[in-house]
Amino acid sequence: MAAGILLVNEAGGTITDMTGNQAMMERGDVIASNGQFHNNL
Repeated sequence: MAAGILLVNEAGGTITDMTGNQAMMERGDVIASNGQFHNNL
């Protein structure tokens, strides 16, 4: 999962857990977007 997080971040995207925090490794849930509409998810 860490490689996917790195790829999204390097591409300018946003990745969080379902609550909008950076605890996706601990929680196991992930939302990834291009960053422009991430807060709407």
